[in-house]
Amino acid sequence: LSEIERLQRKLAEISGMYEQGTASTQVSLRDVSAALPDSATLIEYYKYNHTDKHDQRSARYAATILNHSGLIANVDLGSAKPIDAAARIWIDDFSAPQMLSNERTSRLSAKLQALIWGPVASYFESTRLILISPDGTLNGVAFQALKSSDHRYLIEYSAIHYLSSARDVLRWNN
Repeated sequence: LSEIERLQRKLAEISGMYEQGTASTQVSLRDVSAALPDSATLIEYYKYNHTDKHDQRSARYAATILNHSGLIANVDLGSAKPIDAAARIWIDDFSAPQMLSNERTSRLSAKLQALIWGPVASYFESTRLILISPDGTLNGVAFQALKSSDHRYLIEYSAIHYLSSARDVLRWNN
């Protein structure tokens, strides 16, 4: 009985530590926004399963865009299939540079740019620092090497920094 009581006390102690640890991981958009520098805009891409009114499920991408003032926009990027396909080609070609030609690179960049950057580009026009938290296949995309509609690389507009998730901003500030 004394061993059982000892183990129960230990479990209660560990449970309390677990609760404290998980409480500190509860982060709101307001927390993240407040931690962003004034000159930064954050985009968090995420892949999710959408269920339509006929109960049909499909994978989609969306993006949440924040700055120091708060939520700027939630943008639906559409079906994940064409985005993932374009991202895989981009990643494969950039892992074998001998496969690249200027024409092919421009074509790939334009396609991927239209799918993942074009729909959100207007939110970054006056940003000096872009924080990107990609999801799914987008984790392998070098966003700085994408070309904008005026054929300039995205890195020419703003500094770009990658995060594994939006809440990394809180650790980054510390």
